Amino acid sequence: MKRDGITVRTTYRPELVDPLEQTCVDDITLEIDDHGKKQTLDSRLARKAFFPQEMLMLVQGHKRFEFVGWFTDFNLRKPKSAAGRPIVILRKR
Repeated sequence: MKRDGITVRTTYRPELVDPLEQTCVDDITLEIDDHGKKQTLDSRLARKAFFPQEMLMLVQGHKRFEFVGWFTDFNLRKPKSAAGRPIVILRKR
């Protein structure tokens, strides 16, 4: 992304650590060029992955929320797919 003389290049590398435990590590790197001043920021986050089926089961078992649908990349007209960023929409009852 570039804006007003500042460039930020983002690299995201997810890594599945343990498929049975569904644990992942996400590496994110930001390479910043702020008018010639260069800086790199790194982040490493361990997390548990939740798969769509698990999320749906949790929502169906909870009476305060209603499942509306799965979408891709914050686009409510684009149905879920394996590509892109999956987004779930819930409605509070």
